[in-house]
Amino acid sequence: MRGATDADGYYELVTHPRVCFVEAYRMDGAFMSRGGRTRVDLLEDDVELDFVLDEYPTGGMGISLRALPEGMYVRGVAPDGPADRAGIVAGELIAQIDDAPLAGMSQSEMVATGTGEIGATMELVVIGETGERRVTLDREWVELWL
Repeated sequence: MRGATDADGYYELVTHPRVCFVEAYRMDGAFMSRGGRTRVDLLEDDVELDFVLDEYPTGGMGISLRALPEGMYVRGVAPDGPADRAGIVAGELIAQIDDAPLAGMSQSEMVATGTGEIGATMELVVIGETGERRVTLDREWVELWL
């Protein structure tokens, strides 16, 4: 069973015979902000839940990515987004964000590392045709552009 979209976000309800799990999230442009998953015992008469999502909208670099064993492969770049203005182009590899090497991370781990509070500055190690370089950019609100 799934929930419905409303003005405050989206909720999802997964039911089992005696228990259900509820998870809340909202979309911040191209990014999803998630709350924790909560277990609810269906045998209780009255259940009230409060979900806490990040207070700030989620910002990012403005790239579409694919996880590779050696890092984050840049599949595409949002026009005039932070990555585009920093000179990052499709086909390059982001090997590190701040002090976090991306080698061996799953795609969801890479997204979590690359997204966060709007305005937060991050330093990337980018590998392209001309070799390795360091790029600094600020996370921004990014609309879904693909």
